[in-house]
Amino acid sequence: MPTETTIILAIIGMLGLFATATVYQRANRISSRYYAKGRISNRMGTETTTETESESSSIESTVH
Repeated sequence: MPTETTIILAIIGMLGLFATATVYQRANRISSRYYAKGRISNRMGTETTTETESESSSIESTVH
């Protein structure tokens, strides 16, 4: 038979797991929205192809 202490600790543990899952889900939702907007370059810190194309077209327009 589980004691009262064991039951209380189990409830606290379940609340902790629920809170962790909630924070994890929220963080994933926020970061996926951020990355979906294409605001940053790739992980290596180099330019993406869309950044390179837009820069090269602006350079060509200033040269001509």
